[in-house]
Amino acid sequence: MNKQNHIKLMDEDSQIQQAINLDFDIDQKLCQKQEKLNLENTVIYFPHKPYDVQIKYMESVVQILDKKFNGLLESPTGTGKTLCLLCSSMGWLKKHREEQLKSNNSNNLKIIYASRTHSQLKQVAQELKRTVYKPNISMIGSRDQYCLKNFQNLKGNSLIQACRKLVKGKKCQFYDKEFLPIIAAANSKLINTLEETKQFGFKNEVCPYYFERERLINADLIMIPYNYLLDNEFSNIVDVKNSIIIFDEAHNVPSTAEDGQSFYINDNIVQEAKKELERWLKSLDEIPDFLTGFQNVLSQKKQFSKIGIKINEYEEIVQTIEAFLKFLKSLLESTYFNSYDIEQCKVFNAQQIFNFLYENTSINKKNNDSLFSNGINENNISIYIEYCQAIINYMSEISPLEGSNLQSWTRFLMNLDNFTQDNEDNQDNEQLNYYDFYKLVVKKNNQNQISLNMWCLDPSLAFKKLLSQNIHSIILTSGTLSPMESWQSELKMEFQIQLSNKHVIDITKNVRAFVHQIYDFSYNNRNDEKQIIKLGETLLNFAQIIKGGIIVVFSSYTLMQQIQKKWSNQKLIWRLNEVKKCLWEEQGSSQFHNTLEVFKQNVQKGAILFAIHRGKVTEGIDLPDDLCRAIFLIGIPYPPLQDQKVKLKKEYLDKHRQGLSSKDWYDQQAIRATNQAIGRAVRHINDYGAIFLCDKRFQWSNMKNGISKWVQPAIKPWRTDQDIDENIKLFFQRQTQQRNVIMHQNIENQQINQNSQEQVQRNIYQETQNQFNQSFRQSSEKQPQHKFQSQQQQKQNQQKFGIQYKDYHNNNQKQKWLLDELSDQDMKQFIDQDEEPSSILQKYELVDQKQEFNSEESSDQSDFQKESQEQSDFQEESQDQSEFSQESSEQSEFSQESSQQFQYSKESSQDYSDPKEAQRQKKIKYNKPQQYQKRKYRLN
Repeated sequence: MNKQNHIKLMDEDSQIQQAINLDFDIDQKLCQKQEKLNLENTVIYFPHKPYDVQIKYMESVVQILDKKFNGLLESPTGTGKTLCLLCSSMGWLKKHREEQLKSNNSNNLKIIYASRTHSQLKQVAQELKRTVYKPNISMIGSRDQYCLKNFQNLKGNSLIQACRKLVKGKKCQFYDKEFLPIIAAANSKLINTLEETKQFGFKNEVCPYYFERERLINADLIMIPYNYLLDNEFSNIVDVKNSIIIFDEAHNVPSTAEDGQSFYINDNIVQEAKKELERWLKSLDEIPDFLTGFQNVLSQKKQFSKIGIKINEYEEIVQTIEAFLKFLKSLLESTYFNSYDIEQCKVFNAQQIFNFLYENTSINKKNNDSLFSNGINENNISIYIEYCQAIINYMSEISPLEGSNLQSWTRFLMNLDNFTQDNEDNQDNEQLNYYDFYKLVVKKNNQNQISLNMWCLDPSLAFKKLLSQNIHSIILTSGTLSPMESWQSELKMEFQIQLSNKHVIDITKNVRAFVHQIYDFSYNNRNDEKQIIKLGETLLNFAQIIKGGIIVVFSSYTLMQQIQKKWSNQKLIWRLNEVKKCLWEEQGSSQFHNTLEVFKQNVQKGAILFAIHRGKVTEGIDLPDDLCRAIFLIGIPYPPLQDQKVKLKKEYLDKHRQGLSSKDWYDQQAIRATNQAIGRAVRHINDYGAIFLCDKRFQWSNMKNGISKWVQPAIKPWRTDQDIDENIKLFFQRQTQQRNVIMHQNIENQQINQNSQEQVQRNIYQETQNQFNQSFRQSSEKQPQHKFQSQQQQKQNQQKFGIQYKDYHNNNQKQKWLLDELSDQDMKQFIDQDEEPSSILQKYELVDQKQEFNSEESSDQSDFQKESQEQSDFQEESQDQSEFSQESSEQSEFSQESSQQFQYSKESSQDYSDPKEAQRQKKIKYNKPQQYQKRKYRLN
C-alpha cells in the first residue's frame, strides 16, 4: 500500500494544492520612513536603525538562503530576533522572486515560519505588521482553535466529524464554498493573529479554519506551530516541498520531534472503537438507504473493486478489535508490573508491538477464506486500514453517531504500517534502523488503565522526513540554543552557518546576578525545613527592596507545592502577601490567563508570580519592564531520573549515539530551561533586572559554563542577604533615578515639540489674520452707503422697486468668526488660493454641514449659530422698536440690553493674536445675558 495514504489525515479536505505565485508587494510609502540596508547584495528594509548584532544576524540569514545552507542562529531575548528574521527572509524572498521573473523560472519558493505555540506566532504577526513587506499569508490552526460554532466542547476527531457533517449538509452558516475563494483572494495579504482571524470570521460570516486553508493555496508566508511539521498526525497539512523552514523558539524542537513521532493506544480507546463500529453496522442494517449508499461508494473505489469488498467482513473487524481488547485487559493481571514501583511500566523492544497485534487479533474462525479470520497480519494490515477508512469517511458524514475512537484505532494501525514501511526503506542503512529508535512501553496508570506506547527516542527521524522533500533551507533560532555543538549530532543534519550573538544591553548597568553559596534543592536535600524557611525570609527581604513584579521559578511542580505548604504553615505566605500579592501557576490550569492578568494589574503595587521551569510563564510570555524586575530560580531543572522516558533516552544515547553522551544530554536539558527562565528578566535594550540563582550547584563547571554567555560576567557570589542588600538597593535606586531622568527628558522633549507646534500654529494664524483683514477691508468697502431703514420699509421697497437688501455687516462678521473654525490645512489653502474670502468660507460652510467635528468644535459652532440668530433677532428688534414705544418699561429694559449688546459687539471685534486667548474670549462672548433671551421671547 502507498505509504502516503497512511500518513494523511482522515479528513479528505486536508489536501491543499499550492499555486504558483510570483507577486510580492511592499509598502512603498513606509519604505521612505524605514532604514534601507544592502546586506550580501540583498535589499532589506528595517523599521529603525539596526544594532550591530541585528546586522550580523540578518547577514547570517541571507548567507544561509543564498547558499541553500542550514543554520543555527542564537540571539538573546531583547535583540529583536523575530523582526530580524522576518525582514531578512522576506527581503531575500523578494529578491529571489524578482530573479525568477527575469529568468522565467518559477519554483514558487515560500517561507514556513514555525514556532512552538500560537501565542508566540501572535508576536510574530505583530512584528510583521511593522515591516514594509506585504506577502500573501496564512496562519494555520486546527478546528479546535478556529471553529465559531458551539459544539458543546467537542474536540479532536469528534469535532472534525461534526464539522464535516455540517459542511457536507450545507448547514454551517459560516461555510460557503463559492464565497471562500473570493474573500480569501480579497484578503490574501491580511496579517492576522489567530484571535483576529476569528473576529474577522464573525464579522464576515466566514469560517476562519477554511478561510486560512483557502489562503494557504497562494501563501508566500505560512505561520504554523511546529508540531504540525514534526508530528505524523499533521504531516501533510502543509506542502513543505521547495520551502524555507524557520523554527523559532527552537530549543524545544528535539523533544517536540520525538513526541511527534511517538504514538500509543489504550484499552479505553479500543473498547469504545468496538462499540462505535457495532452501532454503525447496526445503522447500515436497519436503514437500507445507508447500506445502498455505502455499497455505491465502495464500488467506485479501485482498491475495493479488486478484492470484492463484503459488508459481513466488518463483523470480523469487530471481532478482531474485541480480541485485542481481551489481550489488553489480560495485561492488568500479568506479572509485568510491580506495585512498589512509582511508575508501573514494562519496556519491550519495538518489534514486540507487531507480535502483540498479530497474535492477539485472531478470531479462530473455521472458515479461513475470509480476509480477517486469522486476525491482522503483515499481509492484510493495509487492506484492514482501507476498510476502516471507508466506513469512517462515509458514516461520519451521514450518521449522527460518533466514530472518533474508531478513527484513533485506525490511526494507530496506520502508524504501525508506516513504521514497517520506513524500516524497509532503510534496511540497507545500519545507522537508520527504526526498530532501534523506538521502545515499546506497556504502562498501567492509577485508574488501572493499560496503554501501549511506542516512544521515539531520536528526533532526527522527523527531520529526515522533512529533508527528503526538497527543502531549500532549515533555520533553527532561539535565545537558548547553547551548547551549539549538540544540534548536528541530535538531528543528524549539517548546519553550515552558526551564530551566537551578544546582547544589546549594557550588562554592567542593567543586570545584577547572584549565585547562592549554600542553598541546595537537589532531590536528596529539598526536604530541609530550615533551608525552605530561610528561602522564604530571603524572598520576603528582597520583596521589600524591589519594586514592581517578581518571578519565582521552581525546578518542578512537586518542589513548588512542597515549599508552598511549608511556607503556609509558617505564615510566610501571609507575610509575603502583606508586601506583594502572591499568585501561583497551577499545573494544567485553564485559568492561567486570568492569573496572569491579575498579576499585571497588581504589579505597580507589587506582585509575585510563582511558576515552574518549562511552564507557561517561562516559555513565550513577554514580561518587560516592571512586570519582571527580578527572577529567583529555585533548584536546577534537571529532568526527573525516575521518569521512565528519561531512563530510556539516556540508555539509548549511551548505546547508539556518537557525539552526545547521556550525561551531556541530561545537563543540556537543565541548562536550556535555566537560560530560558533567565531571559524573562531583560526584554529590551532599556530594560533592567536582577537574577538570583538559589542553588549552589549553579557553580558547578557544567552549569556555570552552560549559562548564557551574556549573563555570565554579571554573576557574583552570594552567601547571606546582608552581602548583597546594599548592592541591590543602590542598583534599583540608581535605575529609578535614571528612569526618572529619562522620563523628565521625554517630558521636556514633548513640551519643546508641543511649543514648536504651537508657534507654527500661531504663525499660521497671524499670517491668515493679516491676509483676511486685508480682504475683509476690501469687502467692507463694497457696502452701499444709505440710511438705515426699518424692516417694514425694506419690505415695502422690495415689493415696490424690487430692491434686494443684504446684511453686509452680519455676513462679514460671520466670515470672520468662521475663520476661527478653519483647520490649519484650510487656512493654508485660504492663503495659497487667490479667491475672495466669502467664496472660500462658503465652501467651508458647505463642508461644515456634512462633517462631524469633535465635541469642543461642535459646541462652539452650535453657540455661534445661536449667537448669529440671536443677533439677527436683536437687529430686527432694534429696527422695530418704534412699534413698541408705548411700552416704556419694556423700552427701558430694551435700552439696557442694547447697551450690553453694544459692549459685547465691541469686545468681539477685538483682534487677539494669541489663538488661546481668542478661543477663551470667544467662549466668554457666547454667555449671553438671560434678560436678553427672555426679552426676545417676549417680543416675539
